[in-house]
Amino acid sequence: MAKNDWNIKQNTQTKLQMLQDIFDIWLTIWNGSKQQKWIAKEWYILDLFAGRGWYNDNGKEINGAPFVFLEKILSQENKLRKNNIKIKLFFVEENKKNFNELEKRISKFKESYPQIKNIVEINLHREDCNKKTEEIIKQIVNNPQNPLFLCIDPWGINIKKETIKSYLSLFNPIDIFFNYSTEGERRTRGVAIKALKNQKEIKTTNFLEEFLGKEVDYKTKKDLDLLQEYIKTLFIANMCNVVGFNMEYPDRRDIIYYLLFASKNKTITDEIVKKIYAEYQEEISGPTLFGKEFYLNSILSLSPQSIGIRRKSLLYKTKVEYGDWTINHIVGCMHGCNFPCYAMMMAK
Repeated sequence: MAKNDWNIKQNTQTKLQMLQDIFDIWLTIWNGSKQQKWIAKEWYILDLFAGRGWYNDNGKEINGAPFVFLEKILSQENKLRKNNIKIKLFFVEENKKNFNELEKRISKFKESYPQIKNIVEINLHREDCNKKTEEIIKQIVNNPQNPLFLCIDPWGINIKKETIKSYLSLFNPIDIFFNYSTEGERRTRGVAIKALKNQKEIKTTNFLEEFLGKEVDYKTKKDLDLLQEYIKTLFIANMCNVVGFNMEYPDRRDIIYYLLFASKNKTITDEIVKKIYAEYQEEISGPTLFGKEFYLNSILSLSPQSIGIRRKSLLYKTKVEYGDWTINHIVGCMHGCNFPCYAMMMAK
C-alpha cells in the first residue's frame, strides 16, 4: 500500500465518526442496567480489516477503527468494570507492515492505559480474514447472551460472502458495520463481464462471485439493484434488518461505497442507526424544506418484514386481464417483481 493511502480523506473521516457514534451507543446499550439483567459477561468485537490503526491528517494522527473501539471502551471503563464485563477484541490484518505498526501501537496503548487490561483481551491475527474465520469462531461463545460487534471495512471487495455467512450463523446477537464498496464491485464486475464474453480472466470472475455469491446475477443489474439483491441473499435471508448510507465522492454525484449496518434488532437499525445516518446526510447536504424526515426517508432500508411474503401462497383469483388465476409477488422477492402488486394487498 502506498504511503499516501493513509492520508485521510473526508469520506473516511466521516465513516470513522459514524462508526464511533454507532459503537458508543452499542456499548452503552449493552452496558445498561436493563441489558445487564440477562446478558453474559463476555462480549466480542471483530475488525476483519484492521489496517495499521491510524491515519494521517496533515501531521495529526486520526484513530482507525481498532482505536475507536479501544478509546470508547476506555471511556466506559468504570461501568464496565463494575458490571464485571470482559471484552474480547479480534483485530485481523493481512499486510505485514500494517500489522507490525498496529501491534506496536496496541502495545503502546496498553502501556499508557494499564487499567484497561482487566476489561479487554486483544487478539491480533496476521492473515487473510477469510482464512481465519473458523479459528476465530472457535474462540467465541456461541450463545444468544454474548453480544458481538463485527466491523468489515475491506480494501475493495476482499471479503467473501461465505465468511460473513459464517458469522451470521452464530446464535450471538450480532451487529455488523460493513463497507460495501460500490467502486470496487463496479470495477471488478466490468472485467468479469468481459471475461465471461471472452472466456478470459476467470480468476477475476471467481473473485467477484466469492464476494457477491453465485446466487447474485451481476451481469445485467445496475449498482443499486445489485446491492439490494446482495443484501437480500445475505442479510435478509438471515433475518437481519439493514440500513445503508451512500457515501459520495467529494467532487461528483456518484457513490464510492455504502456503509451498511445490519442487525436482527429492528429497533437498532430503524430507531438508532438510521437516524444517525440521516443526521450525517443532512450535515453533508444541508437542510431541506421538508426537514429531517426527507433524509430519514432517503436512507436505504431493508428488512425481512418489508420484503417478506406474508402468505405461503400468493395464488389468488382475479378477473384482471390475466384470466382466471395468476401469481404475483411483492417488492423485494427473488423474482425481482415491482411494487405495487395485488399479492402485497393479499398478503396483508
